[in-house]
Amino acid sequence: VSGVLHTSGRYLLDRCGNRLVIRGVENVLGNQLPQGNDWPGLIDDIAETGANAVRILPVVTVLTTADVDAVLDRVEAHGMVAYISPWDRTWFGRTDVKAMLDTHEGSIIIDAFQEPDYDNRTQWFTDVTAAIDQIRGYGYRVPITVLGNQYGRDLPVVLQRGAEVVAHDPLHNVILGWQAYWGSGGWYQSHYGMTV
Repeated sequence: VSGVLHTSGRYLLDRCGNRLVIRGVENVLGNQLPQGNDWPGLIDDIAETGANAVRILPVVTVLTTADVDAVLDRVEAHGMVAYISPWDRTWFGRTDVKAMLDTHEGSIIIDAFQEPDYDNRTQWFTDVTAAIDQIRGYGYRVPITVLGNQYGRDLPVVLQRGAEVVAHDPLHNVILGWQAYWGSGGWYQSHYGMTV
């Protein structure tokens, strides 16, 4: 898709079709997060580390659409990519939000399905496909991410059902995610039979 970040097989491609390797951080943006509410300044600080991406969890009851727009302007000024991840997916359906995010198509990824707090693979697949339908129903063309079951930690479900998830998206523009955190007690290894 010209002018839009997009996936091709297992790769994320930038607006020009070049492979993009993401190196970044996650940040909640809310009231006094960071101190003084200098959200664009925080992006400057993140860019200084050499990061090329940031996962932004905007507290949309605090930040206005203009605030988020200013943050994304700063992301673009640094040649970075932003994962947009509000807790409420319906925020993406607001007309003012859609109009603003459309101006940033070349540098955003939408977190369509975050870390579910359950361990039910059937429910996970149903919920993930519904999230894809919801985001695409709003008219977004950018890549969308979906995370695995069990707070994002269920790598086996991503490996087993990932192709079906990608095929479900009419644009086939999905990034499958997994969060590699499990502590030092051996729970992950005993529960899933695998480790890194």
